[in-house]
Amino acid sequence: MPIKLFNLAGASEDEAADIRELLQENNIVYYQTPHSQHGIDQAAIWLRTDKHLDKAKKLINEYQKQRAIAARYGYESTPQKSFTQRFKEDKFSYIFFILIFFVVVFLLLSGTHYPM
Repeated sequence: MPIKLFNLAGASEDEAADIRELLQENNIVYYQTPHSQHGIDQAAIWLRTDKHLDKAKKLINEYQKQRAIAARYGYESTPQKSFTQRFKEDKFSYIFFILIFFVVVFLLLSGTHYPM
């Protein structure tokens, strides 16, 4: 009986490619089902038998741990910009949204009130 190994619904294409490559490197036979247009089938990587299930799960868990560490390191090593730095880079957007905010508040407060 086929066993769903990895759900591709929330996975990026590079993650799915890495998982497929990882399985191929370790001689684990798998097949992949694409996502259907009608939502009946789900995109996933499947094993035909449970012969390599434990090994495949361990490999995928280790891969995902390494991917999470790399993503966290990438986020933490990127310098975060302060509000003033972002404002200096994109003054127009901030001024535009502040202006829209005040226009909406003005229209809400100055509207004609009809008795019920």
